[in-house]
Amino acid sequence: MKRILLFVATNLAMSLKQVAPHKSVALVDLNRHDSDLPIFLDLPAPRGLRDLSDDISRLDEAILRSVLVEHESGIDLLQSGYDGLEGIEPVPGCVLRTLDLMRSIYDYVFVDCGHILENATREALDYSSSLMVVMTLNLPTIRRSKQLLELLQAAHYGSDKVSL
Repeated sequence: MKRILLFVATNLAMSLKQVAPHKSVALVDLNRHDSDLPIFLDLPAPRGLRDLSDDISRLDEAILRSVLVEHESGIDLLQSGYDGLEGIEPVPGCVLRTLDLMRSIYDYVFVDCGHILENATREALDYSSSLMVVMTLNLPTIRRSKQLLELLQAAHYGSDKVSL
């Protein structure tokens, strides 16, 4: 399932950039656990959200742009910067503040939340205008997707915001 999520988020961003080359498009990697977006896009992974979280009070457009990496397709990538091994999380509000700033800079911002719901992911879900749950047709994935949809419904995300 993980490879499919990477494929969908990345290709949605790239496809939009191809259809509307004059629009600015960003891809945000919120997967703190085993992120492969830099490898998938063949980009270096020097800095990311983790660096922004170090001092969120100083976050501005210049600092944000210093951690973004531009892909040859024209989309900008904000990598997570986490490897999932240290147990470190972004400070509360970091994701919300970062996405708010990105929304003011970019026409479209795609967020790959990974497959684990945590505080940073919930901030992104709350802030997003639409959510797309992607799944493959195998029993474990269907079961987990059903659980996720139930959680989203319990969190009052309506059918106007969530699609499968």
